[in-house]
Amino acid sequence: MGARRWFLLVLRSAVAGAPAGVASAGLIFFGFGFIGLEGGDLSERLENGWDAATAFGISRGLVLGVAIAVGLALAFLVWNVLTDRVNPRRARPWLAASAALVVLLGNVRTVGTSDGWDGVVIVTVVFMAAVAAVAVWWVSPWVLQSVE
Repeated sequence: MGARRWFLLVLRSAVAGAPAGVASAGLIFFGFGFIGLEGGDLSERLENGWDAATAFGISRGLVLGVAIAVGLALAFLVWNVLTDRVNPRRARPWLAASAALVVLLGNVRTVGTSDGWDGVVIVTVVFMAAVAAVAVWWVSPWVLQSVE
Protein backbone atom coordinates (compact mmCIF):
# COMPACT_ATOMS: atom_id res chain seq x y z
CA MET A 1 0.00 0.00 0.00
CA GLY A 2 1.60 3.22 -1.14
CA ALA A 3 1.87 6.53 0.65
CA ARG A 4 -0.41 8.15 -1.93
CA ARG A 5 -3.26 5.76 -1.07
CA TRP A 6 -2.80 6.38 2.66
CA PHE A 7 -2.77 10.12 2.10
CA LEU A 8 -6.04 9.76 0.14
CA LEU A 9 -7.51 7.74 3.02
CA VAL A 10 -6.72 10.47 5.55
CA LEU A 11 -7.87 13.22 3.16
CA ARG A 12 -11.14 11.42 2.35
CA SER A 13 -11.68 10.84 6.06
CA ALA A 14 -11.33 14.52 6.85
CA VAL A 15 -13.52 15.58 3.92
CA ALA A 16 -16.24 13.07 4.84
CA GLY A 17 -15.87 13.61 8.58
CA ALA A 18 -16.56 17.34 8.40
CA PRO A 19 -20.12 17.18 7.01
CA ALA A 20 -20.90 13.94 8.88
CA GLY A 21 -19.77 15.60 12.12
CA VAL A 22 -21.80 18.74 11.42
CA ALA A 23 -24.92 16.69 10.60
CA SER A 24 -24.45 14.50 13.68
CA ALA A 25 -23.78 17.38 16.04
CA GLY A 26 -26.66 19.34 14.54
CA LEU A 27 -29.00 16.44 15.21
CA ILE A 28 -27.73 16.01 18.75
CA PHE A 29 -27.93 19.71 19.64
CA PHE A 30 -31.31 20.06 17.95
CA GLY A 31 -32.54 17.33 20.27
CA PHE A 32 -31.02 19.06 23.29
CA GLY A 33 -32.64 22.37 22.36
CA PHE A 34 -36.01 20.83 21.53
CA ILE A 35 -36.24 18.73 24.67
CA GLY A 36 -34.61 21.33 26.90
CA LEU A 37 -37.32 23.95 26.41
CA GLU A 38 -39.92 22.68 28.83
CA GLY A 39 -43.33 24.25 28.68
CA GLY A 40 -42.90 25.76 25.24
CA ASP A 41 -45.28 25.08 22.40
CA LEU A 42 -44.12 23.11 19.36
CA SER A 43 -42.99 26.11 17.31
CA GLU A 44 -40.93 27.50 20.21
CA ARG A 45 -39.33 24.11 20.80
CA LEU A 46 -38.50 23.74 17.09
CA GLU A 47 -36.97 27.21 17.05
CA ASN A 48 -34.96 26.50 20.19
CA GLY A 49 -33.75 23.22 18.70
CA TRP A 50 -32.75 24.93 15.46
CA ASP A 51 -30.92 27.68 17.38
CA ALA A 52 -28.99 25.06 19.38
CA ALA A 53 -28.14 23.09 16.23
CA THR A 54 -26.79 26.12 14.41
CA ALA A 55 -25.07 27.73 17.40
CA PHE A 56 -23.24 24.63 18.64
CA GLY A 57 -23.62 21.90 16.04
CA ILE A 58 -21.72 23.50 13.19
CA SER A 59 -18.53 24.52 14.98
CA ARG A 60 -18.28 21.58 17.35
CA GLY A 61 -19.40 19.09 14.72
CA LEU A 62 -16.84 20.29 12.22
CA VAL A 63 -13.92 19.96 14.62
CA LEU A 64 -15.04 16.70 16.22
CA GLY A 65 -16.08 15.17 12.91
CA VAL A 66 -12.69 15.81 11.34
CA ALA A 67 -10.86 14.71 14.50
CA ILE A 68 -12.77 11.44 14.79
CA ALA A 69 -12.44 10.75 11.06
CA VAL A 70 -8.70 11.36 10.98
CA GLY A 71 -8.25 9.37 14.19
CA LEU A 72 -10.13 6.42 12.70
CA ALA A 73 -8.13 6.68 9.48
CA LEU A 74 -4.89 6.60 11.46
CA ALA A 75 -6.18 3.64 13.48
CA PHE A 76 -6.97 1.92 10.19
CA LEU A 77 -3.42 2.62 9.02
CA VAL A 78 -1.92 1.15 12.19
CA TRP A 79 -4.27 -1.82 11.98
CA ASN A 80 -3.12 -2.47 8.41
CA VAL A 81 0.56 -2.23 9.33
CA LEU A 82 0.17 -4.60 12.28
CA THR A 83 -1.97 -7.20 10.53
CA ASP A 84 -1.14 -6.61 6.86
CA ARG A 85 -4.62 -7.95 6.05
CA VAL A 86 -7.31 -5.35 6.34
CA ASN A 87 -10.45 -5.83 4.32
CA PRO A 88 -12.14 -2.41 3.98
CA ARG A 89 -15.60 -3.96 3.79
CA ARG A 90 -15.07 -5.91 6.99
CA ALA A 91 -13.54 -2.85 8.69
CA ARG A 92 -16.77 -0.83 8.42
CA PRO A 93 -18.48 -2.24 11.55
CA TRP A 94 -15.27 -2.03 13.54
CA LEU A 95 -14.77 1.60 12.58
CA ALA A 96 -18.38 2.43 13.49
CA ALA A 97 -17.99 0.69 16.84
CA SER A 98 -14.71 2.52 17.43
CA ALA A 99 -16.40 5.87 16.82
CA ALA A 100 -19.09 5.00 19.35
CA LEU A 101 -16.43 3.93 21.83
CA VAL A 102 -14.57 7.22 21.39
CA VAL A 103 -17.76 9.13 22.24
CA LEU A 104 -18.48 6.91 25.23
CA LEU A 105 -14.95 7.22 26.59
CA GLY A 106 -14.91 10.97 25.97
CA ASN A 107 -18.02 11.36 28.10
CA VAL A 108 -17.38 8.79 30.81
CA ARG A 109 -16.80 11.47 33.47
CA THR A 110 -20.18 13.07 32.81
CA VAL A 111 -22.36 10.02 33.50
CA GLY A 112 -21.60 9.69 37.18
CA THR A 113 -22.48 12.10 39.96
CA SER A 114 -21.65 12.13 43.64
CA ASP A 115 -25.04 10.45 44.19
CA GLY A 116 -24.45 7.69 41.63
CA TRP A 117 -25.24 7.29 37.95
CA ASP A 118 -27.36 9.87 36.13
CA GLY A 119 -29.79 7.97 33.91
CA VAL A 120 -30.63 10.91 31.66
CA VAL A 121 -26.98 11.58 30.98
CA ILE A 122 -26.33 7.90 30.27
CA VAL A 123 -29.15 7.80 27.72
CA THR A 124 -27.89 11.04 26.17
CA VAL A 125 -24.32 9.77 25.85
CA VAL A 126 -25.50 6.46 24.38
CA PHE A 127 -27.60 8.41 21.86
CA MET A 128 -24.59 10.54 20.93
CA ALA A 129 -22.45 7.41 20.53
CA ALA A 130 -25.11 5.84 18.30
CA VAL A 131 -25.27 8.96 16.11
CA ALA A 132 -21.47 8.93 15.76
CA ALA A 133 -21.50 5.22 14.83
CA VAL A 134 -24.19 5.77 12.20
CA ALA A 135 -22.24 8.70 10.72
CA VAL A 136 -19.08 6.59 10.44
CA TRP A 137 -21.08 3.67 9.01
CA TRP A 138 -22.62 6.02 6.46
CA VAL A 139 -19.39 7.61 5.16
CA SER A 140 -16.94 4.73 5.51
CA PRO A 141 -17.59 3.09 2.09
CA TRP A 142 -16.62 6.29 0.33
CA VAL A 143 -13.63 6.88 2.58
CA LEU A 144 -12.30 3.34 2.29
CA GLN A 145 -12.38 3.32 -1.54
CA SER A 146 -8.81 4.59 -1.58
CA VAL A 147 -7.48 1.40 0.06
CA GLU A 148 -9.50 -1.20 -1.83
